Amino acid sequence: MTRQGPQKYPGASRRYWYQDDYGGDAMEVNAIVLHTTEGRSVPSYDEGSSAPNLTAAPDFANQKLVWYQHFDIDISSRALVNRPGGVETNTLNVCQVELVGTCDPETHEDWGSSTPAHLYWPKAPQWALRELARFLAWMSTEHDVPLSGPKVWLPYPRSYGSSGGQRMTARQWNAFNGICGHQHVPENCVHPDTLVLCADGGLTRAGDLRVGDEIASFDEEGERRLLRRGVVTRNSPARKECWRVATSAGEVVATADHPWLVRLPHGDVWAASRELTPGKHRIVQVGAHVPPGWEGTAVCEATGEAEVLAAEPVGEQPIASLSTSTRTYVAAGLLCHNTHGDPGALDFAKLLEYARAQV
Repeated sequence: MTRQGPQKYPGASRRYWYQDDYGGDAMEVNAIVLHTTEGRSVPSYDEGSSAPNLTAAPDFANQKLVWYQHFDIDISSRALVNRPGGVETNTLNVCQVELVGTCDPETHEDWGSSTPAHLYWPKAPQWALRELARFLAWMSTEHDVPLSGPKVWLPYPRSYGSSGGQRMTARQWNAFNGICGHQHVPENCVHPDTLVLCADGGLTRAGDLRVGDEIASFDEEGERRLLRRGVVTRNSPARKECWRVATSAGEVVATADHPWLVRLPHGDVWAASRELTPGKHRIVQVGAHVPPGWEGTAVCEATGEAEVLAAEPVGEQPIASLSTSTRTYVAAGLLCHNTHGDPGALDFAKLLEYARAQV
């Protein structure tokens, strides 16, 4: 398909350019999907294997968004679930944008005013909305993306899964032109029977954990992650498209977008279930029990590795959608992360108002 219009957003850095490694499919963009990174810096995107087209990071001192481009506008990127045999997502004329920050009110409260500062996108300041609107206006002018989209933007965690009725059907998605969030796209935790490592060294079914239960956890970021005690802050049952991940330590069933901490030669990075590759990825493993005096121990000193032997879709399964105070936990002995990543109750009406004023 012939690509039309400019392919680079003016001023966007190509410091993290992944198109040379993941060529993608040519397409004519007519839709934009917004995600949140659930972090305070530009992610590694597992060396680009789960990257969007662009990432926007806040510059609080200058009240602007700093843009990084990873793929051309009209080249498919890799941030959505694209299950074999399911509806097309990444390749269906969609430009994907990750917004550095969080949609989770608990994360927002936990980060508070600590350094570095962060954006809580459901209550984004006007300058951030205007900066994002500038990009949307450019996409409307240069690529004919309609400045319209779903009226319902549910707050996280109600935006997770499909029980809120906000997620499009395959037919609706195939016909969609405009701007939407991750929560609206089809196909986008672990199975309730998965054993989660508790702070006392015992194991509890994910589905049986309650808010306030203490679990073994670890730092989500940093070159020297430490093992820490965490607390369950949410556990919501749902059904989602899942993958079976087989490792040298056993098997686990989790959602396609569930992030695992994997060990690569240059360091530990996050990789979603759907991106795990046999022969390449080894998931960081703490084993069946935490070692004595485990709190404060460096992850690299207290863990081993479980080789990924297979990763395959297994259709819709029941899940326990866990959130923890540290945003991490240990499932089936494997180190993993809470799953979410959409702008939640973004002020979409105000965003469109700003964008239309610039066209």
